[in-house]
Parts: sequence; C-alpha cells; structure tokens
Amino acid sequence: MGKLNSPTRKSSSNTHPGTSSSSDSSDSETESPSSPSTPNSASSKSPNPPPTPTSALKTSEITAHRKEMEDAQLRLESAKEGDWLIHVHVLESRELRATDPDGTADPVCVVEVNFGDGKKKKASTRVVQNDRNAVFDEMFKFEFSGLTRPDIEMGQVSISVIDSDATVGGHGVGEFIGAWTADILDSIYSRPDHEFYRHFVSLENDEATNKDESGTQGFLKVSVVATGPGDKMKIHNVEKERAAERKEQASGEIVSLPIMTPVELRFLVVKIHSLDNLMVPAGNCYVKIEFGTASFDTLPLLTSPNPHTPTQFLTRYSNINQSIWLAVLHPTMTQSIRISIWEKRGVVMTSSKLIAMCRILKLSRVRAYPKKFKKTQLPFYGAPSHLYGSSSKEVKIMNTQSDCASCYRGRLTISLEEKPGHKKDGTQRPQENKVKPIKPLSPRNLAQYTFKAFIISGANLPKTKSSSMIKNLYSVQVSVASAFIATKALKPTKTNMVDFSKAGVISRTFQASPDPIQVPDLIITLLKGPEGKATPIAYRRFSTVNLLENKTFEPIQDTPDTHRLDVGEPSATWVHLKEDKAVDAIHDAVFPGSLLVKIGLYEGSKPDEWSSETVLPDVTVGGSKTPLINAKVKVHLLKGRDLPPWDQDTGALDGYVKITVGTTTLISSVKNDTRNPAWYETMVFDTTLPRDKDKRPEIIMQVWDRDEGIGESDDFVGNAILRLDEDDGKAPFWNKLFYQEPGDIKCGEVLAGIEVVEEDAVNMEDAMEESESSSTPTPSNDESVNTAKVVKMPRGKGRTGSVEIIALGCRSLKATSSFQSIKKPFISCRIGDSVECKTKPSNRPRPEFCNYSETLLFENVDLPDDDDQAPFLDIKVFDKGTIAGKTLLGTGSFWLGNSAYYREIRNKRSQTLARSGRGGSRGGSEEIDIWSNEDYDNESDDEKGLDWVSQAPYMKGRQVVMAEMKCKPVFSVVKLFRGKKMSDKSKSETQKYELEEIGRFHLFARVILSDGSAKLDVRTQRIVNAMKDKQKFRVRLYALEAMDLTAKDGKTSDPFLRVRLANAKYDTEKQLKRLHPEFYERFDMTCKIPGDTMLHVEVWDWDRFGSNDLIGSAVIDLESRWFSNNWHEHELKPVEHISLMHPSSSQQQGQLQLWLDMVPTKSEKTLEKWDITPPPPADFEMRCVIWKAEEIPAGDEFSDQSDLYVKLRLGEQEWKSTDVHYFAKGGKGSWNFRIKFPLSLRQGGRVVGGGGGASYLKIQVWDMDLLVSDCLAETSMDLSDAFKTAFNTRDLGMEYSVFGESSRQLKEAVARKKLQGEESEYMMKKAKAGKEGGEGEGADEVDETSALLGKREKREVDIEIGGGGAGGEKGKKKKQGQKKKKKSMMEQLRGSLGLTAPENSGWVSFGKTDLKTGKVESRGKLLVSVEILPIDLVNRRKCGDGREEPNAFPMLPPPEGRVDFTKMMFNPFYAVQTCLGDSLAKECGAGCCCILFAVAFVAFGVVFGPEIQILMSVLSMLPVAVAKIVVGVIAGLIFLCCGYLCCCVCKKDKVPDDDEYDEIV
Repeated sequence: MGKLNSPTRKSSSNTHPGTSSSSDSSDSETESPSSPSTPNSASSKSPNPPPTPTSALKTSEITAHRKEMEDAQLRLESAKEGDWLIHVHVLESRELRATDPDGTADPVCVVEVNFGDGKKKKASTRVVQNDRNAVFDEMFKFEFSGLTRPDIEMGQVSISVIDSDATVGGHGVGEFIGAWTADILDSIYSRPDHEFYRHFVSLENDEATNKDESGTQGFLKVSVVATGPGDKMKIHNVEKERAAERKEQASGEIVSLPIMTPVELRFLVVKIHSLDNLMVPAGNCYVKIEFGTASFDTLPLLTSPNPHTPTQFLTRYSNINQSIWLAVLHPTMTQSIRISIWEKRGVVMTSSKLIAMCRILKLSRVRAYPKKFKKTQLPFYGAPSHLYGSSSKEVKIMNTQSDCASCYRGRLTISLEEKPGHKKDGTQRPQENKVKPIKPLSPRNLAQYTFKAFIISGANLPKTKSSSMIKNLYSVQVSVASAFIATKALKPTKTNMVDFSKAGVISRTFQASPDPIQVPDLIITLLKGPEGKATPIAYRRFSTVNLLENKTFEPIQDTPDTHRLDVGEPSATWVHLKEDKAVDAIHDAVFPGSLLVKIGLYEGSKPDEWSSETVLPDVTVGGSKTPLINAKVKVHLLKGRDLPPWDQDTGALDGYVKITVGTTTLISSVKNDTRNPAWYETMVFDTTLPRDKDKRPEIIMQVWDRDEGIGESDDFVGNAILRLDEDDGKAPFWNKLFYQEPGDIKCGEVLAGIEVVEEDAVNMEDAMEESESSSTPTPSNDESVNTAKVVKMPRGKGRTGSVEIIALGCRSLKATSSFQSIKKPFISCRIGDSVECKTKPSNRPRPEFCNYSETLLFENVDLPDDDDQAPFLDIKVFDKGTIAGKTLLGTGSFWLGNSAYYREIRNKRSQTLARSGRGGSRGGSEEIDIWSNEDYDNESDDEKGLDWVSQAPYMKGRQVVMAEMKCKPVFSVVKLFRGKKMSDKSKSETQKYELEEIGRFHLFARVILSDGSAKLDVRTQRIVNAMKDKQKFRVRLYALEAMDLTAKDGKTSDPFLRVRLANAKYDTEKQLKRLHPEFYERFDMTCKIPGDTMLHVEVWDWDRFGSNDLIGSAVIDLESRWFSNNWHEHELKPVEHISLMHPSSSQQQGQLQLWLDMVPTKSEKTLEKWDITPPPPADFEMRCVIWKAEEIPAGDEFSDQSDLYVKLRLGEQEWKSTDVHYFAKGGKGSWNFRIKFPLSLRQGGRVVGGGGGASYLKIQVWDMDLLVSDCLAETSMDLSDAFKTAFNTRDLGMEYSVFGESSRQLKEAVARKKLQGEESEYMMKKAKAGKEGGEGEGADEVDETSALLGKREKREVDIEIGGGGAGGEKGKKKKQGQKKKKKSMMEQLRGSLGLTAPENSGWVSFGKTDLKTGKVESRGKLLVSVEILPIDLVNRRKCGDGREEPNAFPMLPPPEGRVDFTKMMFNPFYAVQTCLGDSLAKECGAGCCCILFAVAFVAFGVVFGPEIQILMSVLSMLPVAVAKIVVGVIAGLIFLCCGYLCCCVCKKDKVPDDDEYDEIV
C-alpha cells in the first residue's frame, strides 16, 4: 500500500469501465478512456474510432491509433470551464426522403445546442421549396457563458430536418424527416482543431413506426466547431477547399451522391436489477435513462430499509427488475449514457425529486468490453444526506455532478448490452424504444473488503462561520459504501491542531463487487460539533482502485533510529481537505485544513497487521515507535510573482507571508504595491519533529495583503505547501498558490525552500544566525505571533551591474473614472529596494499616448546567475495635475529575465547542456514565427488556370496567411493594470478584484555590467536611436473582406467598417444583410512614431433605429510593427486574417482580411499606392442546352414509358422547364432545348444578391401526369469555379463552357489577353496581303460569323500563325488542317446521326442511394451544355429560348424520337402502340387484331350489304369457272391488305445502335 496522494478531480474517485473519467484502468493499449465512435459518415474518418482488437492491427497501425487516442484524450482534458462558442454551419442536404406527393420535399433545418439544466439554444434555416438536394449555406453561433465541466460533458448538438409547408416563429412545422446528434465534448472537441469540418452525416429517424420512414432518411453536410476559453477557431481557405471538393467530385463524371456507410439498427438494452444502499429516506424510486435526445423511465417501486448495524449507515433497497430498450442506428456520434435515480412525489413525474446522477457511461466502451457491463454496480454520489430535500444551488450541483459530490448515496446494479436489430429467425425487430420487465437477478457473490484507518492528527483546522451554533469540536469519519469508522470529537489547540492518534488503528469490513473498479470511493470527512450532532464541513474522496493496486512499497532500511515497516503497511500522508460547498460552513478565505492519516484497503477480511497497531504511551505524536528529535526548521522565502490583485486602486497588493510551524507563527516583511515582491528572508523555527520523515507535518505558507485603513482587516490571498518529508536543504522552487485545493487560483507563485537542521548541528548554526538576525522584527497584530527569528538571507550567486531603462512612452491610458480625464502622466520605477526613478510628466502628443524618450539608470543592481531569481522592475504610472496633486493610474512589472543579458545566460546554459547530452535549458529564447499557417498562394500558373489570366496586380507576389502577422518589437511592452471589482457573473471567492488593463508602457531595458559589456548589435542600436526621435508616417490600410461575422439582426447583419487612428475616424458604406461583406477600400492615414499608433479596426452593425451595434474589433500596434526586425523582412506585406473580438465575450466574432503598409512621409514616394477597388459587377447570360437523356427510369410502370421533361433552376431563381417528350420509351428522351438564365456576377465570381446556393444549378427530370407530376431524378452542379473564371475573362470577348476542354480555353484566353493590349502581327500581315490582292477593306474585317460560330480550331491556328513563324511552316500547318478536315468528315456524319455528343457538352449522371443498404442506384444521365457569356457577347450572339428563332449558337435541330400525333389520327395501330407501349402492344396485338377483324367484317357487311348482294347476283349469272376466278382475285386482294396491316402493326420504330451506324458508315 503506497501513499495517499492528494488527488485532483480526475483521480479523486473510482472510475467505472464505461465512464468518461481519465483515471480509468485501461484493458487495451489502443483504447482511450473516453473515445468517441466513428461518426455516421463515410466522407470522413473519425479521429477517435471505436476500439480495435490489437491482433487485428499492425504495429504501425497500433502506434498511430494509440497516438491518435492520446491526442484526443489530451484535448478532452484541456477543456476548460467558462465561456463556450458552438459554431454550426449547415451546408447542403442530399437524397432526402421525398415527403411530398410529387417526389420532392420542402426541407428546413432546426439546429439545437443543449448543455442541460436549461442551457439550451435553438435556430433554424430558411425553407427551400421543392428540393431534396437543398443548399442552405447558413451559419449559426451559439454562445454560452459560465459552463462547468459537467455542463460541458453533457453538451449535445442536434440538427433536425423537417419537411415544412409552413413556418411558425421561424421554425419549421411539418413532417419530420430525420436528425443528427453528436456529443460536443467527445465527438467534436476531441477532434483536431476542435472541429467536425465539412462532412456528410446521415439523418436518422429512430421514432417512426413505418418501415419506409425509419432509419436513414438522407444526408446533410455540416461543420461544427466547439471552442472554449483559450481556444481559437481555425481559419480555413474555404475557396480552395471548395475547389478541391468540386475537383474530386467532378473526376470522370459529375457525382452528386455522398458515399455512405451502411447504417445498422441495434438496440442498447439497459437492465436495471436493483437499487441498494440508498442513503436518503426516499420511499418511491425510479431510474431514468438518457441517451442522445431520448429519455425513458422505469416504473416507480417502493424501497425497503436494510438491517442496521452500529458500523453502517441506515440504508434502503429496492428490486427494480426492468429493462429499457433504446434503438440506436450505428455508426453514431452520440456516446453519452446518463443514468439517474429519482424519487416520485405526487401523481405526475414532473413533481419528482432527483436523488443522484451516476457518472456518464460511454457507448463505445459498452461495445468494446461487453463482459464488463454484465451485472455491474454503479455507485452514485450526492450532497450530505441531512440536506436531502434542499433546493440550494450547491446541493443541486452535487446531486447532478458526481465528481463534485461529497457523500456516497447508494449503488445501482445494472447490465448494459447491445442487441442486433434482427431476431434469431432473421425478422426485423420493430424500431421503437420500450420498457420491459425482466427476471429477478440471482443472488450475486460479493467480495469481502477491509479498510483500515489511522487518523494521526489534524492541522490548520478551519473555523466555521457560526462558532456559537456549532461546538468547537472536531472529529473525522472514514467511509466506504455504507461502512464507516469515526474518531471521537476533540477540541483543537490554539494553533487549530488536533491529536486523533489515541483512537489507534480502526478497521471495517464491507461487501462489494469483486471488480475493484466497481467499489465505491473512500471518503474522508471532517465533522464539527458534538457526537451525534456533528456537521460535515470538509471532505476528500479517493479512488479505491488506486488504494487496492498500490499494496506494497519499498520498505525503509533498518537503522538504529528507524523501524522496518511490514509489507503492506502504508506511510502516513497529509491529506488536504476540500470544503463541503453544500454545507457552506467555512469562510471563503479559510483553508479547510489537513489531516495526517494512514489509510489501507485490502481484499478479504483479515489483512496484515500494521506496526503502529499499538499506541506507545510515551509518544504523543503519530503513535509511532520512531523517536522525536529537536530540529531547526528554516524556511527560505525569496520572492513571489504574479500574485492575485487585492487592491482596487493599484491592481497589486501589499504582500507578506505568514508561516506556522507547531505553535510558532512568523511573519515576513511587507512589500507594498507590487505583485512581484522580493523578501529574501529566512524564518527559523525551533521545534520537535519525528525522525521518520514520512510522519513530519506539512508547513502552510499563507500569503496576505496588508490593509491599514480604518476598520479594514488584512485580506487572505492564498496558500502554498512546503513538505518536511523531502530531502533536507532542497533548492528553492516555485510553489503555486491555492485557496482550498490546488488549481483554484489561476495565478500566483512563491519561490521558497525549506531546510531542516537536526539536533547535532543546532549549536554550530546559532552564532551565524545571530549575526544575520534582523534587529527589528516585523510587527504583528497578534501577540502570540513570534517574529524574533526572521533573518535576512543573501541573494544568490551573481554579479553587480546597472540596468538602463529607456522609457519610450505610455499607450492607451485610461482615467480612474469616466468623469475624469488624464492631464500629465509620468512613470515611477523601482528595482527591489533601490531608489525610485521617475520620468518627467508629459502630455505630448496626447495624455493618453504620451512620449517620454528618457533614460532611467539603476546602479548597483544585484543580478543573480539563476534567472528564476532575476529581479523585477516595478512600474507605477501617476497622473500629475489632478486635485489630489497626483493620482495613481495603475501598476505593472517587467521581469529582467526577459532582457538580453539573461537570454544570453540561458543560451549558454542550453549549449552546455546540449554538449553534455542533458537536453535544453529552462525557458530559453524562442524564435517568433509570424506565420500561424502556411501561405496558400503558391500555385503555379498552370494550376491557377484561367484565374491567372486576370489576377489582381496587387496580389501578384503577395503572400496570404490565415492568421494575424506576429511582430515582436525590439522594445518591451508592459501592461498596466488596476483592480476592478468583479461582476456577479465573474465573481470568485478566491479573488476580490480582477485586473483591468488601463494601458501599456513601452520600454527598452538592457543590463550594463561593471566591465561595460552590454553592447547592442548595429541594427538594434539603430532602432533604439530611432525610438527616441519622433517621425511622421504614412499609413495605408487595405481592408478586403470580413468573414463569419456574428449576426446582430436575427440571422444577418448590416455591417460597415470603422477605422480609427489617433483623432481620425473613417467609416465605409453599410452593406445590408451580409455576414461576408466585401469592403475593398484603402484608408490613407498619418501618425507619429513614437506616439498614438494604436490602429483600431471595428466592424459595426448598422441599425435604422437606435444606436449601432459593435460586432467585433481588433487593435494593431503600428509602433510595435515598425520597431520589429521581421516587419522589414517583407517587401510586400502579406495579407493577414485578424480576429475580431467583443468586450463582452472571450470568443471570436469573425475575421477581417487586410494588409498594412507604412513608411516615413519623407519616403512616401517609394510606397506604391495600390488600387484595390473591385471591378464593377458584370452582367452575364448562362445558356443551358438540354440535348437528350438516357436510362431514365420509367414513370409509368403500366406502359413502361414516360412523358419526360427537364426542369432547371439557378440558385434561387424561378424553375424553368423544357417541352415534354411524350411517350418516351426505353428511358430515352430528346429535347434539343435551350434555357437561358440572366446572371450578374461580382468579384470572385460571386452572384450579386445571391445566397449560399446561388452558384448551384439544379437539374430535375420529371414525368408529367394529369394530376401530379413525378420527379424521376435530380442532381445539382456547383458552378462557382465556372462563375469565377467567366468573371475573370469577361473582357476577353469569349464565352466560358463548363464542359469545354480547359487547356484549350486557357490557351485561347492567354492568346486573347496578349492580343488585347497590342495589335496582332498576324492581323497586320493579313491586312497588308489584302491590299496587295485588291480585296480592299473586306480583307481587313474579321469574319465575325466564323468567330461567333465558335470555330476554335481555326482560331487557334490563326493565333499560332499570328504569333510569327517561317513561311515554310504555313504550308505545313495548312496540310495538317486539311488532314484534320478530312478526318472530321466521319465525325460530322456520326454527329448528324446523333451518335456523338455536341461540342462542349457533357453527361450529367443521376443516382439514388438505397438508404437501407447504402448502395447507389443509377437513375440515368442527361447530356447538357452550359455556357456563360458576357453581356456584350450576348448581344452579338442572339438566340431564342428553346428552339425559337434566332436558332443559333448553336443551331438546335428538331428532337429525335418524338411521337407523330398526325400519324396517330390516321393510323389506329400506331396510336395503340404509342399509347400502350411496345411490350404491351405486342402482348395485346393478336387479340386486338382478331377483335378488329371481326368488327371490320361485321361493319363491312352492314355497310356494303346491298353491293354484296348485287355482286352475288352477278357471279351467279357468270359461268362457274369465271366466277371462281373473280372470287379468287377478290380474296387475294383482301389477304394482301390484311398482311400489309399486320406488318404495319408489328413493325417497331427501332433506332440503330452505334455498331449498326458504324457498319453503315
């Protein structure tokens, strides 16, 4: 059994195998304690896949998997409490289930973020009509403040898709399609950059009973980013990423469907067997299970009391024996399983009261380790039992947050397993959640455990708030489950210490699960009050797993003064207690105390005896056989740094340290108005200590703030712990301050060490101490405090030198109140106890931005070699000229360890350690990398394609970085603070004031040794000299675009940009309803450096009524940039992305893209003035030609044919459709139909006034019916790249074809660009040849008709010839042209027969995903042409809609295979065949012919009856032979006519295939 380590939250308690705590024992090297499962998306691989058996992985895969899990776990542990921002971007949907009769849907997405306990926010997208593949492209930001760790663990994001025919309150109301849910912490935050970026997820409907409406109902492309305190959202190059996606999807043929992982239906079965050891008087209990958005309860059952013994608490139990079946569609991104116990009060469940909540279980671990969740016991915890029924906030927190609870409340025996969605006979289980009864659990064999405790003593025990109500008696209770031991209630000494050792070692036996992980935590509780009425005031929880695993330790060697401990005996350990917040009996500034205890936990009922079982009567401390010794304890107190501010006026404190050893308390000297005090004092204590170091008490250092005002008392700042069980004479080290437990104070450290001089060496030290003893001890208000032995200690080894401070000036100073103004501020500096140096008061150029340019020199400064002991420069800024004479504005400090002198020391140390092979140095100098991400504008001209042709001149050669440029100036920037009273929102019991930044002080510090060795390099010296001389500068800010702005008006904002520098202010024009505004404005400003150089860039939301709202702002320090080395390394300053922040939030409110130029005005002519005015929007026309379709499924199953037509929509424009191809057979349709869309584009190819889906071309193929038409196939095309290229080449007089050959179009664009600036050599030669040939002006004119017909091959030849060449080359190229012409004759013949696709056309494929199996089913393809023409070319190439005149560019022939309605009127057989279809007409052909023949025969007889009688009379008059001949001729004619009719009926209108036409050719 090893030491009881003071645990943090993560190790303070047992961790169940399925919980999210990081202290879980690992059963597999590749499994993380909290690993999210793979999301329901195949387009991305989760960074945290489910556990994989080690045997199935290779070594490299195991290593990568383990590293992946470790990184995810580190990200999970780094999640901090505070303000969180959830950024949700809904992009587009695919393959939604058709909910309308026409085969479409009207989707709307509802986004909900829920952190539990009423912390829920919701928003919705717009409704997209008649589109299953809708493009939303809408962003939502959900900001939550003050989230705790349990809140974060319960956080979920859910996106539901609804088919909405109406909206109420902005949210869709209609038929539910599907939803996607993910845990924010496990599935989002654990990923790299805390984001789930641009992935398709499947939408599931696990509530529907209808088979077709359950399961996967479509796909949704989303991005979710979760950022907490200190996190920054990654800035993406969205345009490049979208281009890569389009390129990937368009490889080969356009793919419209996301790849899908097959979804499997499973059931999470939670069997609740029994509820035991219930510590609260709840009579009617039930269990609630929550998974994702589903929540189900068991039936309430009565509880019964357990038998009571004196060594156990009074408890209750209940046999529940119920199971809950939860339908889960795998894969899923929901992992958290929350189990809670409730007491039913009243008739309805809403009046129930929460008893406790278990730790959150993880579904991934249930799947990975199913055996561990069979009949497992879940302990649950809460507030003290006597507070059951209280509704206070702290009680609620303990009952809902298991890790924060102070008491054990019972255990729940459950089983968790996954069952398949199919029964054993293969039938599908109904997808529904339900509660079922189960058989009672057979009695389980519980294991015997024994815990032993030896409570030795208590130190620094706290005083309570109401001492009169609670007797001043202390007792200690140690409990596991319902078993406990307790000491007697004893009175403390004057120093708040209690000796509990007389009780000796006490042991208790209890029963629990054989699995140590399921054993409840061991809880140590400090109680105050008489026995039977004691109140718990502090506690500490320990994991029983750790106690059981650490059974042995290295025994101490036998010496005459030590005793060998038996194997299995733990050592005495000081345990720091934690205040019980639910009871709240301790003052906020009081340390809860420490206990010296020995705790052991063993399996079985007869553990080994400890050596300290028998208490020796002659030993009063520890009950140990180890003798006591007399010793001197020396506490070396050196300095403090970054102490919390406790003075409102200064933002600092008057700090001193109080140390108590035994009954003696010593106080250090007081260091005024500094957060970095330097004491350098040694406190010497004469005391008695156990020779056994393990039993020596801890020493508590208390830091206080001295308040000398009337009626004011000193303020407690924090504690630090010094241990006496360490090696004697250990070097001083930095001890972090804490209030009641480590980590509850965010700042503050004390550099101190401890030395123990035993009795042998006491006499040798006396004379030395007396000579160093301080003549005047520090006064104290407490008479019992002894200050006689506070002595000064020498500084560390080092040198003596001078410190030169060049005071440049103050920046952005703030007055003490809004009613006052700053007059003439000045700086007062001091190093340690040196003489104070001041600057002269200055208000030039402005009091808030005053310059000093003075040198302050501090001589004879001690410079220790250890940089940890480097002195601080304490800075105060005063305002002279006020009514009080001078007013303190704020304070600050500068650590000389950041000076060049100490940086050189660290570099030398690093080199020495590197040579010796012992690693690097502490905090060595770091190179400042100005790039947060790699620049992305490094593509070659070929990769840039057509965009290179018209790239903006100001962007050529300029880098783009996805972060703000980091420039470290050669001078130092010191922030100045003063105390600001905390608001209720951020109020902390560990700190009265928070630091309010009131300005900055710019200085340059250097150390000058006595030998004068402190020279600056030439460049730095030049910059230092320039800092003293004021210059006027020309500043040019180029603001380009803002991105991801926070919406201030519902879903959008009306942003405008405001730029402020000194007294100048500039505003741009407002842009209505934009979250991605494009400013593209240049701001010319002037400033003086040094001086007021803070450039404020703000984005505001314009409001018609009321004041404008600030969206976000950023500040750029021009002075720091100019006086930095890396700023001058870039001739062209890079385009940077700066984050916009709001004063009321710690989260980013957007980004702004800009770059900055500045130069002294005397050199202004060398600074190029770039024109970044964006080109005006240009009008275009997009022409789509629908040629033909193939393999389209039939809309009419009866006749196996369709009445096909095609609908197109560009963005949010109206749908446009082709004519109808009636009775289309074989899935083939022909239209040759032109559809035109007007288009207006702006810079970057963005659609003017368009939303997120404005660049998408929607294509649908429909079957027209009499009542409701059916949508047979649909897809969409993202034309962003085409629009961008069309806009960039708008002045070249050419169209852009989406399906055209890119290399050819690039070649033509480059050639046109060259010909645009100068006259072509080819044109000059052609004109000259025309004059000599006598062709006159006609030869000079360009054949516009040829150009408009798009004969690009000839044009390319012309351009090549025009580029110059030898005369022999012309003949050669002419012959090649003739060969190409002959070769193309065959292609023209094939094109006339419809066997080849028209020029610049392409096939668009349709597909449909089987949402049950995940297989993609082809739905045919469509041959289309898409061209984008600038408006001037549109006017020259006029054409009509459809096939109307002018039918040109290109000329559209009549469609093939259409029905001839005229023929149907005169040919009934053709009409029947057309209406019924070929197959049905064949089957009915024979019967129809017989019926028609009989009808025709009867009709013929009726109509030609008289004629027949006349014919018969004539035949009877003729000879028999002649009559037979006449009858034969008539019969032959009738037979030939019938044969002809049969041939017409049976003849098929067959279109020859390609092979037949090849034979014809």
